[in-house]
Amino acid sequence: MQSFQARIWYVIERAADVPGEWVGHCLDFDVVTQGRSLQHAFEMLMEAVGMVVVDDLEAGRQPRDRRAPQEYWDRLTRMLDHAKKLPPGEPLPQDPPVGAVHIMELLFSAQQVEVPSVGRLPPSTVAPDIEASFSVQEMRAA
Repeated sequence: MQSFQARIWYVIERAADVPGEWVGHCLDFDVVTQGRSLQHAFEMLMEAVGMVVVDDLEAGRQPRDRRAPQEYWDRLTRMLDHAKKLPPGEPLPQDPPVGAVHIMELLFSAQQVEVPSVGRLPPSTVAPDIEASFSVQEMRAA
């Protein structure tokens, strides 16, 4: 494995059952995390996705085989129909309104390098590039 790239979707929203917590879900690899804020949930999701993908690649598994169930993709489609696309490079909101959902499309990369004196190093991830960011107001899971 020399490199791995994928366009991936993150959905981040306030936890329905734990006040003050946020839940992040990467639909492409079905990874779920939580954080104390929208930004923290995003950071935790980036770290967890990186660990899962690297683990899969080292074990010879295909990370794309981990997709979330179809119902989550259907929900994403419904949310995007009502979403407001945010300007490129806009930072994550510090205090989004209750019921808001933040959606991001990212370009994720993992690479494995070969060092002549050491051999192949374990795969490592590169910080994902945010391709698009969306905000949806008052849309919770049914």
